[in-house]
Amino acid sequence: MVISVNIDKCTGCDRCKLACSYQLHRGFNPFFSNIEIEKEITGYPLKIYFRKSCRKAGCETPLCVDFCSEKAIHVVNQ
Repeated sequence: MVISVNIDKCTGCDRCKLACSYQLHRGFNPFFSNIEIEKEITGYPLKIYFRKSCRKAGCETPLCVDFCSEKAIHVVNQ
């Protein structure tokens, strides 16, 4: 399982980061997320990074996918 992001759909809202932190630590704190979003001054994302621990272990049912209101994140089965 690989998590893929369509950067053109992402608005940089950070909902995925909040969902990730909740799934990992049962708290809504983007500091504890496995997702990092590098943003422009306007707030729109330039790059989205998933930490190795996320890509390696992954979540069985990643909340970041469900919480993305723009459907920019999806799971690709390999």
